[in-house]
Amino acid sequence: MKDAVGREIDYLRLSVTDRCNQRCFYCMPDDGVELVGHADLLSFEEIRRVCAILTGRCGVSKIRITGGEPLLRRNLASLIRMLAELPGRAPELVLTTNGILLPGLADELAAAGLSRVNISRTRCATRFWLQYADPAPGCATSNSLSRPHTGRVSSL
Repeated sequence: MKDAVGREIDYLRLSVTDRCNQRCFYCMPDDGVELVGHADLLSFEEIRRVCAILTGRCGVSKIRITGGEPLLRRNLASLIRMLAELPGRAPELVLTTNGILLPGLADELAAAGLSRVNISRTRCATRFWLQYADPAPGCATSNSLSRPHTGRVSSL
């Protein structure tokens, strides 16, 4: 699959919800946003079907799961498992999250087939992550976490 200027497209950015557990100014204005009703979201089976077509026929090899905050989508690990079990070569499955709910879900997501996690540290989410920050000497900020994760969490 190619874009309008001929570049190869081999990834899919898949938004699984418009909900978020933060109120960052750039995606959640003071007056709020009109949220999509659950009945209007694609079901996991519909998402799987679209992804099967894109990975099987169109050369998609990476699926980035986003939102809103994708960890708010109920039973997300089930969707991850469905996508990891697509016929043929399984796509790389990547999750972009603010990370707030990740400690309670990481093991289940990894077991389901999640390949990688990208944690977006926005100003809004930074308040949460500062409790884990371990700034390196001489640095104003650091991306390291002082509390080590155990089990499969570290494999993500």
